[in-house]
Amino acid sequence: MTDPAQLAERYMDAVRTGDLAAAAAVAAPEITFAIGGHPLPPGLATFQMRAAGLNAAFSDVEVKVERVVANGSLVAVLYRAGGVYTGTFGLGGPPLPPSGKRFSTLVQRSSR
Repeated sequence: MTDPAQLAERYMDAVRTGDLAAAAAVAAPEITFAIGGHPLPPGLATFQMRAAGLNAAFSDVEVKVERVVANGSLVAVLYRAGGVYTGTFGLGGPPLPPSGKRFSTLVQRSSR
């Protein structure tokens, strides 16, 4: 079995390079996401739809992993993501029009 921290690093490398096939290869088939506290349907199809939406909404995307911490099967990843808001994007509500502005955010994700 691969170390959970190594899997998280591989996943983030795939996200950083936009390689959805590589990210899906290390993600669990029942991968889940929540947006604004609302869970999305589990599975790789939802992952791919979400990733495609993010790729369409933002250009010049940069992802920098700040820290990976693992405790057994629980892994927490702290990363900074940024880019330019050049496409339509929505977080479960009405889509927001592109602003053309650069953004940067610090994100913490934890998974098993």
